[in-house]
Amino acid sequence: MRGAQSQPDFAGIPPSLRQHARNLASWFPEVVAVLGAADLEDKFRQGAVHVREHEAGKTVEVVLPKKEPSHQQVSVPAAAPRDLSQQMARLDRLAVDFESLAAQLRAVNAAQDAGASQACSSTMQPRSAPSVDNRLDAATEEA
Repeated sequence: MRGAQSQPDFAGIPPSLRQHARNLASWFPEVVAVLGAADLEDKFRQGAVHVREHEAGKTVEVVLPKKEPSHQQVSVPAAAPRDLSQQMARLDRLAVDFESLAAQLRAVNAAQDAGASQACSSTMQPRSAPSVDNRLDAATEEA
């Protein structure tokens, strides 16, 4: 015999349907849990029930269409334009920093190239790799 805690009392259900509710809860507790969920009305619209009888038994289908998200849920927060302007300002600073570093790199490479050309003999072959300046210019044009 089951304890009193495992038997729901179904006090809010009309007496004529209480045995049906007990059977449903006993046979299909997951159906009761899904259809009795507290947030069901928040996520789904009123559904439809289809009962089909066939040789092997009955099929019961409950269709709950999902609610469309409200415009408030998908709207852009008010702080987004400010965040976007902050991101653009950061990108501008990043570009300035990059240009400054590129200029410093050009100066270092120019100094190294000048020192290397003085130390090299005149019979040395020219470098086949493109210079840093050419690579930076190409990268800047691509961007």
